[in-house]
Amino acid sequence: MTCRLCGEDRMLRNSHIVPEFLYKPIYDAKHKLHPRMSGKLVKGKTLQKGIREKLLCDHCEQKLSRNEKYWSEVWFGGTEVMIQKRRHQWQVSNLDYTRVRLFFLSLIWRMSVASQDTMWKNVNLGPHEEPIRRMVHEDNPGEPWQYGFLCIVPLFDEKPIVDWLLEPDWVKSERGRMYRLWVGGCIYLFHISNQRLTKPLSDLLIREDGSLVIYFKDALEIPFIREEALRIAEAL
Repeated sequence: MTCRLCGEDRMLRNSHIVPEFLYKPIYDAKHKLHPRMSGKLVKGKTLQKGIREKLLCDHCEQKLSRNEKYWSEVWFGGTEVMIQKRRHQWQVSNLDYTRVRLFFLSLIWRMSVASQDTMWKNVNLGPHEEPIRRMVHEDNPGEPWQYGFLCIVPLFDEKPIVDWLLEPDWVKSERGRMYRLWVGGCIYLFHISNQRLTKPLSDLLIREDGSLVIYFKDALEIPFIREEALRIAEAL
């Protein structure tokens, strides 16, 4: 079978679309996941591992796992970074720019090439899919504005909401599409466009010096979260 990243005909691994470590805060006491779509628990979809499919060869799997491991250690501890805490944000520095960028590029690319009858059906990068694939395959992180990502942590009663996994979707921004993935306590936003983001969003992109702003916001001030909470309440 053909590896989606390198294009070689090789034995394929059962690859995670979203890396396993991002599901860590969502598992229940029995190490099971209960995905929700449109507010309702998905019947028959109790999972003991994150969603996977035959996608990458062993070589490419290992290639991506190095960057996954790095971001996992940044997010959950294990690698040394500097964090300056302010009221509504963390200013993180001493990051490996290349590894972080390649991790997030691979994340949005995998959601796009995954089977479109699954949880990732709303992610379709279209003409941007191939340029992102090449960047990941060639270990080219690009410029901060090229398919940039943002990290926003929703808070409820001043605490992160860590146990939600929502079906990714997208909204139209002034300069292209913005895909949204909420998993493991953080909303990851991916700007898919040939145009640059403008301020203030551009200030939240990782910089080549290894600094990144992680923004904190009250969950009920984020419209799509408020709407999803209402759908969940109606489904109970």
